[in-house]
Order: sequence, then structure tokens, then C-alpha cells
Amino acid sequence: MASSALPDPNHDRNGTKQAQEVETVLQYLKRSQKYSSNRLNEKASKLPFSVLKDLCPLMNKDRGHFYDDYRLMGEYMGLKNEIIESAVPDHTQMLLELYGSKFGGTVGHVMAIFSIIERNDAFNVLENYCLNPGNS
Repeated sequence: MASSALPDPNHDRNGTKQAQEVETVLQYLKRSQKYSSNRLNEKASKLPFSVLKDLCPLMNKDRGHFYDDYRLMGEYMGLKNEIIESAVPDHTQMLLELYGSKFGGTVGHVMAIFSIIERNDAFNVLENYCLNPGNS
């Protein structure tokens, strides 16, 4: 993996249109006080297996021309195509790991991304996780 394929670590917060959109939706989610703030602020890389087993198959499935799968999620994370396509065998899990551990992406950021790309199925998986802070 060439280092030029890695995103700028500050990319998500330096004013790109997508990053601004994610931040706007994230602030809305936080203000709603509907979700556990601890869960919204958890690193995406720390999602438990019980969540990943439901989430990853939804986003890994190639939806053809809709392009609203792991590829668009990775794009909204600010990752370059080389990184997105090299995240195998489980695209979604690998991207969440990278986003959370290297770039500080949180569960709230990922929920915002799912909201923006209109993936209600994936959003609902994380929503259930954030609504039930005692369960993992």
C-alpha cells in the first residue's frame, strides 16, 4: 500500500463538502439527545462483533450501479479509492477499523454517513446500538 494512497489525517475536518455534511448531521444526532453520547463518541474501530455481524453484510453487498455500499461509505470517510478497494476480505470492517483507529472516526460519524447516503438499513443497526447502551 503506497503512502500516497493514504488520506490526509485532517482530511475529514478540513472543509471538504462531504466532511462538512457529515459534521452537520453528527451535530444534529448529538443535539437530539436520543442516543447515548458515549456510544456516539466511541471510535468506529471499537464496534463489537455483535454489531459488525449485522452491519458488515449490509454494506459489503455490491449494489451495482447504486454505489451506496462500502465504497461510498469509504469516500465519505475521506479515504482514497486505493485504500477503499484494498480493504479485503471484509471491506466494511476494515474501513471502520482504519477510520476509527487512524482518523478518529466515531460511531456518530458513521451514523451520519449512513444518513447522508440514505442507507437506513445500516443506520438502523447503529441506531439500535446507540439506543441500548447496556447491550453490545
